[in-house]
Amino acid sequence: MYRFLGTPRWVGVGLLMALVAGIMVALGCWQLHRFHERSDINARIDAASVATPVPAGHLLPAPAVGGGGAPPATTAWSRVMITGVYDREREILARGRTVGGRVGYEVLTPLRQGDGSAIVVDRGWIPPSEKGASVRPAVPPAPEGEVTVVGAV
Repeated sequence: MYRFLGTPRWVGVGLLMALVAGIMVALGCWQLHRFHERSDINARIDAASVATPVPAGHLLPAPAVGGGGAPPATTAWSRVMITGVYDREREILARGRTVGGRVGYEVLTPLRQGDGSAIVVDRGWIPPSEKGASVRPAVPPAPEGEVTVVGAV
């Protein structure tokens, strides 16, 4: 009665369905792994958002000659504080940053510490100049004198 299941066509369909089922199980395992990975990151961000900030020197490596490298991955989202003076002469604008559907600039200003090293501080987003992209927008000046900044790595 079920001899037709042994024909090459039905055997091929059965093998194809087994392959598709295996692929779906593998994709489900991948999604579950990705969920746990993302949950761990979110938990670290949530914990860091309420943690007491620590001096940047405790978490970040000492600057190397010619500039430092990226901070260790374990310090991501950690809250740090740094005290120094803004170096207005080396401030840059990063173009093409979108906020709320509008394209503008991120204001990046180095904060010089007492030992001469610096950390780049993202002072926020500003809209482009009304005169067009070729005209530098008005940037609010960085505070003068020594300041303490609290932020996330």
